[in-house]
Amino acid sequence: MTLKEYEWRIRYRSDQDNLLKDFYIPALERSILYQRAAGFFSTGSLVAAAKGIVRLIHNDGKMQLVVSPNFSEEDIKIIQEGYIKREEIVSQALEREFLFSEESLIKRRIEAVSWMIAKGGLDLKVAIPVRDGKVTRGIYHEKMGIFKDEEDNVIVFSGSINESQSAYVNNFESFDVQLSWESGRSEELVRMKSIEFENLWRSNTDRLEVIPMPEAIKEKLLKLIPEISPKIDPEEEPELAETHIQAREIEIKTPVDVELRQHQEKALNQWVENKGRGVLQHATGSGKTITALNIAVSLFNKSKRLSVIILAPQKHIVDQWYKEARKFGFNPILGYERASSWYNQLNSDILSFNMEALINFVFITTNASFSNPRTQDLLKKIKGPLLIIGDEVHNLGAGKLRKCFLDNAQFRLGLSATPDRWYDERGTSAVYEYFGSLLKPPYGIKEAIDDGYLCKYMYYPHLVELTEIEAEEYIEITEKISNCAKGGGFDDESEDNQILQILLMKRARMLGKASNKINMLKEVVMPYRDSFFNLFYAGDGNVEGERQIEKTCQLLGRDSEVKMKIERFTAEESIKERRDILERFEKKDLQGIVAIRCLDEGVDIPGTQRAFILASSTNPRQFIQRRGRILRNPNRDEQKIAEIHDFIVIPPSSETTDNLLPKVFNIERNLVKKEMARFAEFAETAENGPQARKVILELLASYNLLDFQT
Repeated sequence: MTLKEYEWRIRYRSDQDNLLKDFYIPALERSILYQRAAGFFSTGSLVAAAKGIVRLIHNDGKMQLVVSPNFSEEDIKIIQEGYIKREEIVSQALEREFLFSEESLIKRRIEAVSWMIAKGGLDLKVAIPVRDGKVTRGIYHEKMGIFKDEEDNVIVFSGSINESQSAYVNNFESFDVQLSWESGRSEELVRMKSIEFENLWRSNTDRLEVIPMPEAIKEKLLKLIPEISPKIDPEEEPELAETHIQAREIEIKTPVDVELRQHQEKALNQWVENKGRGVLQHATGSGKTITALNIAVSLFNKSKRLSVIILAPQKHIVDQWYKEARKFGFNPILGYERASSWYNQLNSDILSFNMEALINFVFITTNASFSNPRTQDLLKKIKGPLLIIGDEVHNLGAGKLRKCFLDNAQFRLGLSATPDRWYDERGTSAVYEYFGSLLKPPYGIKEAIDDGYLCKYMYYPHLVELTEIEAEEYIEITEKISNCAKGGGFDDESEDNQILQILLMKRARMLGKASNKINMLKEVVMPYRDSFFNLFYAGDGNVEGERQIEKTCQLLGRDSEVKMKIERFTAEESIKERRDILERFEKKDLQGIVAIRCLDEGVDIPGTQRAFILASSTNPRQFIQRRGRILRNPNRDEQKIAEIHDFIVIPPSSETTDNLLPKVFNIERNLVKKEMARFAEFAETAENGPQARKVILELLASYNLLDFQT
């Protein structure tokens, strides 16, 4: 953190601000040097100067403090007449104003000062008013502070800040703030005041002589050094106490209505045996979130303090984690969208946790926010037991994300129904190297259906032919892909690989937007026009100049012949809009949701009855995740049977494939083979698998694919 990474006000005032929380703590925890002129020396001024410096202590920062003795007339006379050494008079004057108290705030603040002196982090000096080399009446009464960070950013504050020993708590303060990175008057004032303090510290200021703090006063302060490093500023304790009261009211434990299933118990035990590392490969909807939160509870109960970071690919999945984590007694911070809404709270919790003033915090964030450099710098500061949970962990194997893995996380858990990355061995290896090996045995879709945790389903493949023009485009793109991939062996961030990925995406979009799908959908969906709980997965390509998702919405909407009440669910809708759509879907205020990719991972909508898959990549992860969306069973006592309607793209029909050029035949054959991978996966565990296979037997025979495992 730097001083620039905070929104400072130009003025702070006691009636408007919490000076400790809003100013001192954010400034001190970002600084490596704190220079302070505190006016005349007193218990009150020392307590004021020490406001929040516990944060500076834990940041290994340094402090320079200048104070002034409050000389009596007799003191000045003695010094001027030279009857006694001046240092002794200075010591006596300082001691008169130093009335130590057992009151918590005084005691703890002065102990923090003593700790810094003992550890060499605080240097004190005394400013004595002089004229013509002689001590004069009055005191050095200037009050200001300067913060400097490791990037040489500077903040200066100056104002009343006049703390007396009798009213240091209730004083009404105000001060102005200048920032070095703001051009103009503010930048100039910072420069001037920084020079003034440096001159003061070096005793190079007219009418002032600055001398080291008398040893007698240092020794008196050192007698008050605490046995252990100060943990937290006493002014923060009431808030922490309130937090702890709330934490006790919401005890961290597994809810009474949650009973771990056998496969979850096995996973938890193996993760423990694996020394707190591992990747959980359980079918979508089989309880990965509950397993992970049970692991967190178990770990917390064992270590008595625990920080938890949960990573999710999308914002609505973060919201789902938050809802479940609350049931286990956790009080998570949500990290997405504007950092200003959560960054300072996370920073405060991390510091409190590091100082053992907070026993638990949970941070749930998106992969995008997690990889932000500011977030990374903050999370790397966590000290103590840290569990990181990667939901849909395959995403974290991507080039940029895998560079953000935190070394300070002793405990690691990855979750995914499909943890291996498609055609990315390096990314897959990175996931396992960081999170640990696969926890065995995996818990697949067949086991989950057999055990009744997921519902049975019917699978209906619908063959959709490419038009002649689309087929020509497909062949052209495929030839380019073949030429581009011939070299092979390039890095996943190389230019050649990026071109290849663009071509693969272009081909996938072309298949996804096949124009005949819309007509086929109308035919297939008509019998369900009065039904509820329907999901429609559309592509993001254009059909006849219009996005397929828009075409799909028009086909299904109330103004159409189908007349269904539907809403689209994409990245373009806000978080609130998406929440509302899911709620309306569950309440049967909507008949269907049309999505592109936002419902692929982690979204819990157990009421879903059927899915219409208009577009799907050949990546197994995507279609396996999509199947899992509709197999969640809201009530095991009910015999829900879901339906999957799969729109499978095939080459345009011809009387025979014998007349095709070998090159064209092979390209078309590979297209069919790619689509059959999804068919085989879906048909294998479907209730009507044999009947579904009959639909594609003739197609397989025409392309010599009868031996393909379906």
